Amino acid sequence: MIKRENIVYLIIGILALIVCWFYNIQHMNEGGDLYAFISNNVLNPASASIFYDISFLFLSISIWMYFESKELKIKYWWGYVIVSLCIGISFSFPIFLIHRNRKLKIR
Repeated sequence: MIKRENIVYLIIGILALIVCWFYNIQHMNEGGDLYAFISNNVLNPASASIFYDISFLFLSISIWMYFESKELKIKYWWGYVIVSLCIGISFSFPIFLIHRNRKLKIR
């Protein structure tokens, strides 16, 4: 039986994927590129605060995933980091947590 915790992580990951990429696609359809994406995220102190907060969170989670993967012998941990950069940390981290729970036999 699948643990409720994993179902919640999966729902969060899927919602994050849908919501974030809805806006990413709008940005790209308006001719935006990576430089414009970053520039638009630091237009004012409030948006810059959120951008840098998420950037440091991404760094912290990536380091934690590295050490946790070493301890639990999770192969290809770096794939989650790449997915975080390409899709979003709010998608990849819940998926990593599901993988982690499976390694810990928490179903």
